[in-house]
Amino acid sequence: MASDSISLGDLVDARIRGSQAWNLLPIQAMYSSVIPGQAMAGHVAGQIQFPGWLGKNSRAGKLQRLGQEIHAHTRLSTSGSKSSIFLDYAMHLRDAVVHPLLTHKADGIQQSLDILESYHLLREDLDSLLELSLWPGQRNPMILIDSKVSGHNFISSILILLML
Repeated sequence: MASDSISLGDLVDARIRGSQAWNLLPIQAMYSSVIPGQAMAGHVAGQIQFPGWLGKNSRAGKLQRLGQEIHAHTRLSTSGSKSSIFLDYAMHLRDAVVHPLLTHKADGIQQSLDILESYHLLREDLDSLLELSLWPGQRNPMILIDSKVSGHNFISSILILLML
């Protein structure tokens, strides 16, 4: 009953804003707050944790944005949707770029750059792939890469590649 009333309140709100029918405000107030409050009789199961929800919602929005950017860059070389980037490509692309750096160290830089170039990815996209593909509690594989490889040499190689 409370959720039905809130839905009706949203419909009335849309009418108010769409046709400037401000005389409907008392009806919208009844549907949106008074009736749901009466139906719930002041009880809410559990504690409302808005800051936690806002944080998770903000992170979800950020991940959606990152996925959309990667999808836009890889669109020419992949056939998947934005959701398939999350579900299918992210972890494999990350591993394809990081694995040569882990196993071959500095000699793997060119192979990693070739992967990035073949999928039309930027250096920032690698950071995005890492963020998209790591589950809570998983270690970032980039920390296992020698700092000389992941730092100066890798970034210098990318800059040279981008200038060509």
